[in-house]
Amino acid sequence: PLIIKCDNRSENKGEAIAACVELGVKMSLGPAYNPQRQGLVETRYTPIVKGLIKATNSTGRNWSKLLGLIVWADRTSVRGYRVSPYEFLYNRRPILLIEISLPS
Repeated sequence: PLIIKCDNRSENKGEAIAACVELGVKMSLGPAYNPQRQGLVETRYTPIVKGLIKATNSTGRNWSKLLGLIVWADRTSVRGYRVSPYEFLYNRRPILLIEISLPS
């Protein structure tokens, strides 16, 4: 990428800045803890957070065990471009868990 847009939190400093300088990538730093300013980058996590809330019955327990399944569901869901993010990235349809369990 030519530009990486991120917030000005501590994890986006130091090594991250050095790597960007080395690779010739510009970092555009926005205010920390202000997801509205980061736009689509931060709103992309909304379905994952909502899925975790629903899957844990709002308790937050065992979220780490469910995260992989929720991320998989999110990345294999067809969106506005009529393909899933997985298909867009890998140029092939994902193999769904239901397809693995069905006899051929």
